[in-house]
Amino acid sequence: MCIRDRDKLVNPGLNYTTVAPQLALTWLPTKDLELSLFSIAGFNSKNQATQYTSGDYFDIDYAIGYRPVASLRALQVSVVGYWFDQFTDDQLNDHQYLDGHHSKVFAVGPQVRYHFAKGGIALKWLHETSAENRPEGNRLQLQFAVPL
Repeated sequence: MCIRDRDKLVNPGLNYTTVAPQLALTWLPTKDLELSLFSIAGFNSKNQATQYTSGDYFDIDYAIGYRPVASLRALQVSVVGYWFDQFTDDQLNDHQYLDGHHSKVFAVGPQVRYHFAKGGIALKWLHETSAENRPEGNRLQLQFAVPL
């Protein structure tokens, strides 16, 4: 059994299991427009060391992308973001913790993506709003994708 230790520099896990089915959809209604959704539902088990169970959650990532330059098909600009909602209560010793401690957040922002012959790069900025029981802020991400 792995038990987290606050005095250790690295703790390799949270001491519980999450089962998380996923679904991804992309629709290309025109050669220039892309609509994508990626959803995940996370179902958490109890941490046996602390008797704490984090609530189950649903997360949807979305993207609305457009290729603005016909001669530069590899360039895409998008509106991207996510919606995260915890739909069951956190529990401690099989009883509701505080008010259930439900986490929620919504994020939206721009993305610029460029595809290479083998891979791509994306730069995105996400602004979080409406956060409950979690930090709220801004995120700047630079992503690379290459085949292995």
